[in-house]
Amino acid sequence: MRRRGRKAWLVALSLGAVLALGLLGQAWAQYPPPVGSLALAARDTTPDLGEEVAITASVLDENGEAAAGVECTFTIAEQPGDDAGVDPGPFTTDADGNVSTTLNTGSAEGAITVEATCGELSALVSVVAGAAAAPPASLPETGSGAQDSTNWAFWALIAAGAVVGVSGLAIAWRLAKA
Repeated sequence: MRRRGRKAWLVALSLGAVLALGLLGQAWAQYPPPVGSLALAARDTTPDLGEEVAITASVLDENGEAAAGVECTFTIAEQPGDDAGVDPGPFTTDADGNVSTTLNTGSAEGAITVEATCGELSALVSVVAGAAAAPPASLPETGSGAQDSTNWAFWALIAAGAVVGVSGLAIAWRLAKA
């Protein structure tokens, strides 16, 4: 009779462990391993038409250190017209891992996307030519906390988990007594 009780507890414990692993288990490996990072920034994200804008690429190696001597090229990935231009390079990063080029916004209003390719890395940055600066962002309305009607789903899941857990213990208890 004691063996059956131990088996029941072992089964209940195993089921709980499987459930916990299923809820918490995630794959964290990254393949292939990262080769570094590339950040691309524009001096002005809302320039006037026909304005020249500095575009800067910052390259870091896989250890997060500045990557000097990396060759970078620049292209226009998207534009609203056909006369925006960027000095394509190639350019080589300095001791701080930085390299810059110049974007001419052209005569058409809209978003211009510049792409930088530095070694195996690439990144995009967009500017909106001829547009006024966007108004400051504001936070959305999120409700009133505990009085919000969407909280019921969360608490229903918590209650269901508690019922399943208590039921499993009750079954294990009965099997242990049998």
